[in-house]
Amino acid sequence: MSQLEAPATAAAGKSQLHSGIEVGTFVSLQMLAAVFPLAAGFALFGWRALGTTVCVVASTLAAALLWRNIGWRGRQMRLWHCLWMAILVSLMLPAHLFSTKPIDGVVPWPILPAAGIMLAMVIWLLGGLGGHRIHPAVATVLILFALFEQTLTPRYVLRLDRLFWGDLLKAAAPGSVVLQRGAWVVVSKQPAGSAFDALAVVPAADKLLAYTSAQKRPDRASQTLQMLIRDDMPPLEDLVIAGQSSPIGNGSAIMIIVGGLFLLYRGLIDFRLPVLTLAAAVVAILVLPIPVVIADSGTHWHWLAFREHYLGWPTAITFMNYEILASPLLLTIFFLSNAPGLRPITRRGRAIFAVVLGMVSAVMQLYFFAPVGPYVALLLASLLTPMLDRTLRPRTLV
Repeated sequence: MSQLEAPATAAAGKSQLHSGIEVGTFVSLQMLAAVFPLAAGFALFGWRALGTTVCVVASTLAAALLWRNIGWRGRQMRLWHCLWMAILVSLMLPAHLFSTKPIDGVVPWPILPAAGIMLAMVIWLLGGLGGHRIHPAVATVLILFALFEQTLTPRYVLRLDRLFWGDLLKAAAPGSVVLQRGAWVVVSKQPAGSAFDALAVVPAADKLLAYTSAQKRPDRASQTLQMLIRDDMPPLEDLVIAGQSSPIGNGSAIMIIVGGLFLLYRGLIDFRLPVLTLAAAVVAILVLPIPVVIADSGTHWHWLAFREHYLGWPTAITFMNYEILASPLLLTIFFLSNAPGLRPITRRGRAIFAVVLGMVSAVMQLYFFAPVGPYVALLLASLLTPMLDRTLRPRTLV
């Protein structure tokens, strides 16, 4: 290395983001905050969740070592950044992928090293930390979702007495065991037989999307939103505390919030992002048209459907909670939207960015892609960042 290159390399290692935090500190704090949802995922989905994370991280770092030697883009890649992106990708993937057994006729384990290799390629294409306008982890997961949607659908959650060490794929065959409806803690204590470690659970996001997009056809003459919540949806505590089938990082909303509060405390997140994103998403969910009744004769849609003569506000609040907690919106606003280069620099720009992110997330969740709707919304909202930075940048007086 020449004398001219050495100072440049040292400066790159100590470069600061626009938040005033050094790159190494920023990434280390992000990974420390990710320990909370990761720990919940390892508990709820067992050793297969750990294997999924290790496989994605190892393949990403191995591929990054190769891509770092290719061109000027490779010289901008940092292994700590690649490690952080790999952890985020593993948070967005289901744990059952770490398996050599076919699922719906597809052996899922090759998806994990492919995800790591693809992530390294995307990071190389988008440039170094702070220089990209598209989140590498989000782009990678969306590509995988487009190619392997069925395989990436979460299916299982461990029983309460099988946490950590249980086998996620050792679940009761559909129809072989009759489980009473109830919270995950209650259902897990019911005698399902010692041979079963996991419960087969349909993701709440899929149930909501099937109804709000009018794809679901009722088993009876008609179905209302109240009937969906009462008969088909799991208790809210399964989504808040633990117990839903989900990607590794979305198993417990409490753990996501704890990690997000840690990032807020350390100044890595502008409070406008979570507050305004959630507020915009809530307003959009309550205002946008949804099916009030789905019947064989047709579907009845209404704007502001939660007025008293349609559904009522108790149903409104419950439905809104399900939409927020069943989707990866919390994971998006706390761990993805604050990436350097993705969010606008100015405060007004971040406020507009957050409102757009929340509104587009609501639209995507209600009508298109509930399991990955916030990821698509983040991808679209980030395209506005260059324009917001140019339009709202501070102007000098002279």
